[in-house]
Amino acid sequence: MNMVKAVRMFLLALIFIGLGLIALQSFWVPKLVAAILAHENAGHAAQVKISTQASTIKNTPAVSSVVTADNSSLKGEYLASDGTGSEITVDFVEGSTVHISGIAFYPYYDENGNQLDTNTGDLNATTTVQNGVAHYVSSKYDFSPAGNEPCVIGFIFRGKKLQVQTDTSWSCGWGMNVNFAGEYLKK
Repeated sequence: MNMVKAVRMFLLALIFIGLGLIALQSFWVPKLVAAILAHENAGHAAQVKISTQASTIKNTPAVSSVVTADNSSLKGEYLASDGTGSEITVDFVEGSTVHISGIAFYPYYDENGNQLDTNTGDLNATTTVQNGVAHYVSSKYDFSPAGNEPCVIGFIFRGKKLQVQTDTSWSCGWGMNVNFAGEYLKK
């Protein structure tokens, strides 16, 4: 009988710990995500650290010499280098403001290599570029379990290359497994 009581107490303790972790997730989850992303981004020439706590993307190291103050040079179409056909278009608005739109694809294949289907996602954002870096944050499609994980996308412009990083695809309203993250080359 004592063993059953001990197991019940142990399970009750686990329930309380779980409830505590859920209640305090806004404190520890962003730190854990930032640590994981920092580890994943180690070794990249131009790193983007995505902080869901502050909902900002910061450029490290600085790339102030990459793009001139005239952001109209960013205008154009950029094609994903991964061969998926994903594409991003950058239109100059004025000053440091640009409009970024695009479409991304995630094709599905069977065991013989035949394409079965393709999931898609679209991007439509107006944002500012500073020192060759732009970020976009939106909660329009926040389907996260906690309801507090906005879509965060970072853009780093380096000459004719565009590096895109996202912290998640499910908070951006894109199709399953669709993500704009990766390198794009200007056409």
